[in-house]
Amino acid sequence: MKRLLIVMLTSISTLWLVTAGAQTQYIYKYLDADGKPAYSNKLPPPGVKFEKIPVDTTNTGVNLLPPSADTGKSAAEDFELRARARKVREAERDQLLAGLQQNLEAAVAALEAESDPREGERSQNTNGTSRL
Repeated sequence: MKRLLIVMLTSISTLWLVTAGAQTQYIYKYLDADGKPAYSNKLPPPGVKFEKIPVDTTNTGVNLLPPSADTGKSAAEDFELRARARKVREAERDQLLAGLQQNLEAAVAALEAESDPREGERSQNTNGTSRL
C-alpha cells in the first residue's frame, strides 16, 4: 500500500511538473535515498547523479477528438455519431433485458403453479421415499 502511494504521488507530481511547464524549463530525475526514481523542478542534493529533462512549454493546441479515419467526418460529428450509436445499443439492451425479465417472471409463475402434485403423480419425500 505504501509503495502504491509513493508511485501515485510520483506520477501526480510528474504530471504537475509537466503541466506547470511555464514556470519550469527542466525537470530533474534522480534516485532518492530509497533508490526509487524521484522527479523535481529543483536541483537534487549535491553529489546525487541526475538526468536533466527539458520541458516543452509551447501550446500545441491538442485536439482531444481527432477526426476519424473510417468516417472522414470532423471530430465533433464523429463524436455525435458514436454517441447516437451508443444510445441505440443501450435501447436494444434495455429492450432485451425487459423481454428476459418477462420470460423469467413467466417461468417463476409456471414453476409455482406446478408446485402441487397432480392426482396420481408421485412426489418425493425428504427421507427418500415417494408417495402418491
